[in-house]
Amino acid sequence: MITRCSSLLTAGVCLLLQTATASAETVLANGLRNTGLGFVNLAVIPPQWVLPYGYWSPSDHAILETSGLTSLGLEGVEVHLGHAQGGAYFYAWAEAQPGYIMSGLSFGSVDGLTGQYLGAIAGRRENEWGTFTAWVDFSPLSLGPYRYRFYSYGGFYREVVSWERQLNFNQAYYAPRVNPCALGTNGQLIAVIDFQNSYAEVHLEDESMSMLVTRLEISPAHRHRPIDFATSVQVRGGGGLNLFVLSQVEPFAFGFPHHIVGGGTARLEVEPRRAHLSREPDSGNMFLGAWTETPASVSTKLQLEPLLAETNDVQLKLEGIGYGTFGEGNYVGQALLTLRTNSASLWGRLDICTNQQAVVLRQGVEVGFTPFTTNPATLEIEAPVGLREVSVLAHTTNTLAALRFVLDRVAPVTLPDGRQFDGDEVRVRAGAAATLEFVRRAGLTASNLASVTILNELIVPSQTPALTIEPVGQALHISWPDPNRVYHLQSSTADMNNEWHDVPDQPLLTNAIATVIVPKHANENVFFRLIIGMGWDRAPGRD
Repeated sequence: MITRCSSLLTAGVCLLLQTATASAETVLANGLRNTGLGFVNLAVIPPQWVLPYGYWSPSDHAILETSGLTSLGLEGVEVHLGHAQGGAYFYAWAEAQPGYIMSGLSFGSVDGLTGQYLGAIAGRRENEWGTFTAWVDFSPLSLGPYRYRFYSYGGFYREVVSWERQLNFNQAYYAPRVNPCALGTNGQLIAVIDFQNSYAEVHLEDESMSMLVTRLEISPAHRHRPIDFATSVQVRGGGGLNLFVLSQVEPFAFGFPHHIVGGGTARLEVEPRRAHLSREPDSGNMFLGAWTETPASVSTKLQLEPLLAETNDVQLKLEGIGYGTFGEGNYVGQALLTLRTNSASLWGRLDICTNQQAVVLRQGVEVGFTPFTTNPATLEIEAPVGLREVSVLAHTTNTLAALRFVLDRVAPVTLPDGRQFDGDEVRVRAGAAATLEFVRRAGLTASNLASVTILNELIVPSQTPALTIEPVGQALHISWPDPNRVYHLQSSTADMNNEWHDVPDQPLLTNAIATVIVPKHANENVFFRLIIGMGWDRAPGRD
């Protein structure tokens, strides 16, 4: 195990790595195994209702509560992720009390070696008015500067590359939720601080700057060895903190082709163009699932061996992750189809917009829809049906972003407004042009089923924007449409089979058009192309 730490977190992280002994308590939550670190109490709160900050509110995920913490901050929980491309959000469940501390350490596979320490994020509440100090450590992967990407309600706001490892922020109402291990494009490690639909004033010390943001993504600014997958996250708390909770565990990020969710609850058999998942013996009704990581695609479709209700309340959940206005790891949303022996229902919502629609189609033609807002919508299917196909759709000129279920027969479907239509397809769809530029991962999880078989995956790749090259004097103005700063420009000389290198000049964005100005090359042919990556301001290097 790598134990190298940065100067800011050396003592704390290395101490945590040396005291990672687990208690005997292990519980299952959201399909994952969770083991206590130290003598803590673990409790699972069902997903129907939770009590964050003293108010009852609905939740889509079970909440894992960890209590019995001491002042040292060494106790907590380890979440076993299987082979994952994402971690879990955690947040403090406490009154406004100064001094409490939390930390999140992530572990995974790098260069084929599992159990490697990847990085850490830690924080302390400084006062009762909601002032926090946070530190990040990516030293096992990169000793260079860090990239800070700031988001507001309007989407991406600003990007800063800095050597600063410490930041301060003020959030008066809620403690932020933090994901220490959200993997980005090409295996890059990202730590996410989400201010839960409220603004926070963030201050970077060496930049002498502050800004109001809703979300912050932190990652190494330079390329590092790609992470194969994440295996676990260790979360600890103390310093007067009574307990903390893990929420929004993100199985959507389990991204390797036909890979199971959670590990240890299902068996996976992969054949060409076919993947069969079945529960392991004595695993009860734990859900099982498969996720696929796709190239940038406008749609990712999973064709299934028709699924029928073996018992009442067979549940199949479809989720996706992509790239859009709010950056890498944009959660599309989730939809839950419940199959019964004589009927079915669909519950769903999207996270990429507030203006949504519940839609019924028949043989690919829309026959009815009703709008709804951020509250989940429920469609009732008044006949026994099976499921034969699911899709995650990005926004294109012809299609709105959506989660899509194709049934095995035509059946009467009742929309939330009470109208009924006969159809063989239902969707939870963005009612406006929500910016989901492409899909990167899509998957299906199921409960109360003995097995699920994916017969095929059909992926429609996205179209890379066309480059426009305009000679201006002794320079070339190279531009392309890129409203979300998704693409990087690379160049190559001699011929198209030569090595490609990042163009070091940073693009200027004007009216959603990115432009790079490069000098002309006399007596030499130079070729240019676009590749997908996370953010600009990358260090030059070979692809």
